Amino acid sequence: MYLAASGIEVHPDKQHLRALAEELYDPRSTAASIVELLRTWPT
Repeated sequence: MYLAASGIEVHPDKQHLRALAEELYDPRSTAASIVELLRTWPT
């Protein structure tokens, strides 16, 4: 993932990945909403 390539180690589970996929497919999503979601991932 890009986060790992950037030196940010995260450990998402299936629930986190599904939430990200849903956010990315939502036409109303913004960069800010994606960042907010990613900040909830466990490190």
